[in-house]
Amino acid sequence: MKFSRNEIITPVIENMVEDQMCPVPYENQQIDGLIGTRLESNINKALLNYPVEEYLRVYHGDRMARWPAGEYLGKYMQADAIAYQYSGNEALADQMVAVAQAWIASLPEDGYHVIRGPHELHERWKGAWEVWELKYMIVGLIAMYRLSGDARLIETAKKIADCVVDTFGYGEGQLDILEVGALRT
Repeated sequence: MKFSRNEIITPVIENMVEDQMCPVPYENQQIDGLIGTRLESNINKALLNYPVEEYLRVYHGDRMARWPAGEYLGKYMQADAIAYQYSGNEALADQMVAVAQAWIASLPEDGYHVIRGPHELHERWKGAWEVWELKYMIVGLIAMYRLSGDARLIETAKKIADCVVDTFGYGEGQLDILEVGALRT
């Protein structure tokens, strides 16, 4: 899997509304001064020191954790993608590759890519953050896809999204999304 700062993949589905403003591409920006110093500090001290391997261990083992690893990694992969576009730091690309490979390799057949807490081991859609976790995995996968064009990323995101769409709604056998997770009362 290879990431590019300059060749951003366009969305799979074209926008229905024409963009009224397009930002300067990250790779063409140079931010100096205090903000630039803070930005570099965030890249070097936060993103590059994020314990990616610690979060990935649950995708290589029994899939139990005390935190929603997919949510946290999804948010970080979106941040890594933007920071990589800006800085070109290959260590960020290496982090994205590690996460992408783990998520692709461990994707369950039905797309239910949730890491379970010990108290939720055999229950589906009873945990506090399942939908939230899947949402941020999709966000991270799409961010990585835009920089790589690797079809496996968008297919993984699609399978996870299909799981959510098939599960929730008003059809027969579907669940009400407002009755699951932390929202249920």
